[in-house]
Amino acid sequence: MQNDDRQEELERKIAEAVALAQSVVEDNERESHAENGNTDSPEIEAVMTEPGGERKKLLWKVVLGVSSVVLLVCICLIVRYAFAHNRSNRANRALREYVDYGTDGATESDFDELQKKNQDICAWIYIPGTDVDYAVLQGSDNSYYLSHDAYGEYSPDGAIFIDSANSRGFSDFDTVMYGHNMSSGTMFKTLHNYEDEEFLRNNRNVYVYTPNSTLCYTVFAAYRTNDR
Repeated sequence: MQNDDRQEELERKIAEAVALAQSVVEDNERESHAENGNTDSPEIEAVMTEPGGERKKLLWKVVLGVSSVVLLVCICLIVRYAFAHNRSNRANRALREYVDYGTDGATESDFDELQKKNQDICAWIYIPGTDVDYAVLQGSDNSYYLSHDAYGEYSPDGAIFIDSANSRGFSDFDTVMYGHNMSSGTMFKTLHNYEDEEFLRNNRNVYVYTPNSTLCYTVFAAYRTNDR
């Protein structure tokens, strides 16, 4: 029943839109007749030349053309976004095949395979209780991997990456790691789970696998902040 009601509501709105459009066109025609003192029928008007009417018709054509172009561009952007997002998800799943989640960390051969895909891959991050399970990269700046995935392809998801000024071996006192807060739930979106105190108490471990070691970090605080 809900689908039938929605269909009827959609058809009603379409009919109203068509009626409104027809009303606007008829009003414009009447105004054009009044301005030119023309009370003849539409058939006679079609034969006559009315500069004002022609300008309005041209304006409608321009508006229609621009609207069509905008709609086409929007559709292309949406398709591009969806395609890139799905491709990145597939790429991330493929990369997980090279990761050993054992207590000894990822083996050297795992990283040989990962770095064959992209030399910028320097680690892997895995956080139990969340969906964070990704390659970690480091670029020459902090902007490239905002819009490129772990394969270096365009992606609205971007990639997880450490600050370009940090050591690739995670030997600095602080290592800053970036990731998008995607509405689809990918990348660092599920870090918001830590806003729940019970979740924080039960999910304190963060694992970072590097070519030479396994690093286990303990979450001691989680809070919202900004890039300042």
